[in-house]
Amino acid sequence: MRRLDIPTFREMSRRRVAAIGLLLVAILVVGSLTYDKIPGLFSDNRYRAYFVEVGNLRPGDAVTISGVEVGKVSSIALDGNRVLVTFGVDGPVPLRDATRAAIVTTSVLGKRGLKVTSAGVGELSHDTPIPLGRTTPPYSLTDALDDAGSTLSETSGAQLDTAIRAATSTLDAASPSLADAMAGASGLSQTIGSRDQQLRELLRRTHSLSGVLADRSAQLTTLVRDATALLGEVQSRRDELQRLIIGTRYLADQLSGTIAENQQQVGPALTQLRTVLGVLEKNRDNISKSIPGLRSFAMALGESVGTGPFFTALVGNLAPVAYLQPLVDAIVANSPPGAGPTAPAGGGPR
Repeated sequence: MRRLDIPTFREMSRRRVAAIGLLLVAILVVGSLTYDKIPGLFSDNRYRAYFVEVGNLRPGDAVTISGVEVGKVSSIALDGNRVLVTFGVDGPVPLRDATRAAIVTTSVLGKRGLKVTSAGVGELSHDTPIPLGRTTPPYSLTDALDDAGSTLSETSGAQLDTAIRAATSTLDAASPSLADAMAGASGLSQTIGSRDQQLRELLRRTHSLSGVLADRSAQLTTLVRDATALLGEVQSRRDELQRLIIGTRYLADQLSGTIAENQQQVGPALTQLRTVLGVLEKNRDNISKSIPGLRSFAMALGESVGTGPFFTALVGNLAPVAYLQPLVDAIVANSPPGAGPTAPAGGGPR
């Protein structure tokens, strides 16, 4: 059997190896950047749409068609004075060339979502974004309050009451249950008519409140961010606090056990301590008076000792030795026999 003669890496031409390596790297880079545009290799289910504004829409929010979630918002970017929203659709969901897109509110907390309505005959292009004429920006609370205030300001309470009364009188003979319902509606219209001014004032103040909240949105955002940071720090310190509580509890248990074990010794010690404190309390004046004298004595002693390897000291109310020596000799001479000092053995001096 013939053996294949395959050249080793060292035997190959370095220029050829380098050229092949650069070509492979270029193919990988181009393929990674344009893989989604290769026909027949990958299915491109991403679409784009222009909006005047997106409100609180964020990447990752749901994309729905007929109330069913079919994808996610991929990215949001500014394109001049417009906002370009890119979204993906999972699965074989056909979108026609007249498709409309609207940003809607999906929860009471203000979470946004992208609602897509497919319409038209042809297929929606992946490269051409949906124009502004077929997109609807989000409807904010401020706009809703403005529209409600404008509608109520243009509505006359008296005319509304008259219209409901006329409808009630017309349908009164049609059905007893319908008559009762219209009677209730008539009462409601009367209540609204009597509270017309209060409702206008309430809407006006609500509009003012929404304006203040809009002006303070930056401060509210900062407050929420700081509160989030504070909660995160407290969460990170939870283990340290837990260990501190456990250590404090252990210390309290040890102190309780020590006091219980040494109660007999602690009691007499405390009694003696009270006695010492009583003595100190009784002699408080004497101690206070002795402190200035002790300070003077310490200063004088320090000055005496600091003069060199010797020091001199003066003892008050004591006569000099020259005057006391005769007196001492006289006392010794008059003492009984054997009372005086004996000579040391060996005949040495006294």
